[in-house]
Amino acid sequence: MCFAIAPEKQEPEGRLTRYWKRVAHSPLRLLSLGAIIHGVVIIFLITSAGLEPVARKGPVIEFMALFGLVGSVLFGALLTWLPNWFNRSPVEYAWYALSNFLMLVGLVLLAAGLHATSAWAVGGAASYLLAWLLLLRALWWTAVWVRGTAGRVVNLLIGNLALGGLGIVVFIAGLALDHARLMLVPVELFPWLVGLPVLTGLAVLYRARYRPCVSRVSKL
Repeated sequence: MCFAIAPEKQEPEGRLTRYWKRVAHSPLRLLSLGAIIHGVVIIFLITSAGLEPVARKGPVIEFMALFGLVGSVLFGALLTWLPNWFNRSPVEYAWYALSNFLMLVGLVLLAAGLHATSAWAVGGAASYLLAWLLLLRALWWTAVWVRGTAGRVVNLLIGNLALGGLGIVVFIAGLALDHARLMLVPVELFPWLVGLPVLTGLAVLYRARYRPCVSRVSKL
């Protein structure tokens, strides 16, 4: 005698769960969410009462805006578009999720460092540095097999982003020494050494992107 076993009824996913899966599936979406959080915190700090040390507040906010907000979007775009353009495997979730988490931890510590000792801010900048290095590692692993002119462009972009990591080291030194001018050096150089080269490189790579041929079989 045979018995039919009814399949277990699965509970429908909630709207929040579906939204999170959609965001977390793409490095650009998840890191852009982190960039939005950076923007909210930056606006709050700019419009706050101003109890923070003036010499530290300006460079810290600019660092958050460039290395946190803009940097997240640039890395997200590279880690999302390069695998699509050059037929590579998608970046593993753990790489960009952990990096996004570390950047948000750094954001909180930097904001707290404006009201407390500089050790909090140094810890926050160090968290940004670790996130930056993890994103660089993920980008290198994604682009290591890109050949030709596109490969050289990607290597140049990785070099520019590595300079951004060096800029974070300089910013940490400025925080530790409480030297406002030293903190401003990576902030002032970021658009020219990181932002503009990466945007230009993305435009070049878009023109050289790989599109696999799709064969069409006519219906008989």
